[in-house]
Amino acid sequence: MLEYISPEGNNLNDNKHHKYIRELTDKQPNIANEREFTREQTGSVIEGMNYKKTPGENGKTSENIKLT
Repeated sequence: MLEYISPEGNNLNDNKHHKYIRELTDKQPNIANEREFTREQTGSVIEGMNYKKTPGENGKTSENIKLT
């Protein structure tokens, strides 16, 4: 199910914006005080999502994220 909702990216049809985003996400963050999110924090954010909004650029809806 996760592979269907969030498939691996395909960079063959990337435009300039997509290439830039891929470069950003491939880099490790340089944050001295970085810490892991807890399961509770992640759940709280997902529960607080507005399910009436349209999907993001990646096509994922907040409802699909909650179900996953």
